Formats: sequence, structure tokens, C-alpha cells
Amino acid sequence: MSKPLDVKGKTISQIARWYFDNQLYVNRTYQRKLVWSLDEKKLFIDSLLSRFPTPSIILNEVDKNEMRHYEIIDGMQRLDAILSFLLGNFPVDYNGSCGYFDKSAIAVVQKELQNTTLPPEYELLSLNDCLDFADVEIPVVICNQDEHNITDIFCRINSSGKKLSLHDLRQASVINDFS
Repeated sequence: MSKPLDVKGKTISQIARWYFDNQLYVNRTYQRKLVWSLDEKKLFIDSLLSRFPTPSIILNEVDKNEMRHYEIIDGMQRLDAILSFLLGNFPVDYNGSCGYFDKSAIAVVQKELQNTTLPPEYELLSLNDCLDFADVEIPVVICNQDEHNITDIFCRINSSGKKLSLHDLRQASVINDFS
């Protein structure tokens, strides 16, 4: 019998610790390649900075060699966007400025990236914005399932639902007497 679902918010700082402790695991038997464009990553980071709600990340807790790992079932693109931003792979426009994540805002990021520097012409977001980003909570669902069930869960998540058409998106963003 599997353990009950653990549904809680996890901070960006916690996710960074999992990443640098090699606790996040990508199972390539079903996970697709990274497909988000840079603009999609930036939009997601802006959503987090703006404290907009985001979809849950779903992980499967696995104990291997007496160490806990989290296999990514859903949320690979979102996690990649977060970690790429923390690693200084791209800047974002926020609060009227364009800048990179200030690694001093998360101790584990600062420790792991202590020997890397951005060129001097690169601007950092304000430390307060980066500290706020580090504290952003993302909904995370942690389950404890066997390999067969994980594949089934992944397939169900990614085979159902309909993407909104461009018409639906335009209609949703217009509220007036005519619409």
C-alpha cells in the first residue's frame, strides 16, 4: 500500500537544495526533452515573482541507497526554468529593471556557484526581489508509487485535457458589454 499524498508548498530555496543535493531525478523513459523557449521560461519566472498561482509539480519519493530522491513526474519544464534562472542562464524584466538572480539570496546557490561570476555588464535584480523569489512557494505533490503506477500517472496527466485555442485565450482576456 502506498503512502498518502503529501500536498504542500515548497519554496524555491527548498527546490534549490534538492537540486544541489542531487535529489531530483529525471526518468528519461517517459520524460520528454526540454522544450520551453527562453520567453516561456522568463514568463514563468515573472509569474513566480508576481506571486501568480502556478500548476503543481508532482514528484515521486524514492529511497535509493539510503538516500531520498524525488523523481519528477510533472513539472520538468517549470523546474528547469527555475533552476536555469538561479544558475544565471538568463535575466528577467521585473519591477522596471532587467537582471539576473542574485545568488547571495539562497545560501546553497551561493555556495555551489561561488567560483562563477557574471560579466560586469550584467545587472542583478534587487536583493529584496531575489530574497522574495527564494521564499516563493510552489504547490508540490509528493507521492510514493511503484514504477508501473508512475508511468500510468504520467500518461494520464499528459494525455488528457484540451489546450485553449487562440480564440479562447483572446475571449478570456476581454470583458466588455460586446463580449
